Amino acid sequence: MSKVLLTSSLTIIGGVIIYVLGQIIEKFFIKPIFDQKQIIGEIFDSLIFYANIYANPHMDGLKNSYDEASKKFRQQSSLLLVKTNLIPGYNFFANLNITLKRDNILKAHTELVRLSNGVYGVGNTGVQNADCADKIKKLLNIEF
Repeated sequence: MSKVLLTSSLTIIGGVIIYVLGQIIEKFFIKPIFDQKQIIGEIFDSLIFYANIYANPHMDGLKNSYDEASKKFRQQSSLLLVKTNLIPGYNFFANLNITLKRDNILKAHTELVRLSNGVYGVGNTGVQNADCADKIKKLLNIEF
């Protein structure tokens, strides 16, 4: 009888330990990586959705659209860095090609800020903005 209780207890304790370890791995590693990939997807969506805006700076009557696109790109630029910094052991995952290289994230962040400013035509033409969007896609490994 004691052998049965011991086996049952060890099975229950083992199950609890495996469950807890699974939750730790999911919360600290899998979810932050998923969140980073999700913001990359949102950036891709914005690059498609606002293409008519950033490719045509200086058009009359589109100030609200420029403001919206600029704000969106700037916010996504910040979120990209935030989501990246929340991943523990980021370089380890980058070396395994699970996440992007940190250098690519930083360059994409810079290009998103440049695009955010460029929608108004500040230092960028429509062609330069489109090139900037292409760089972002390449840096974030967005293939279409």
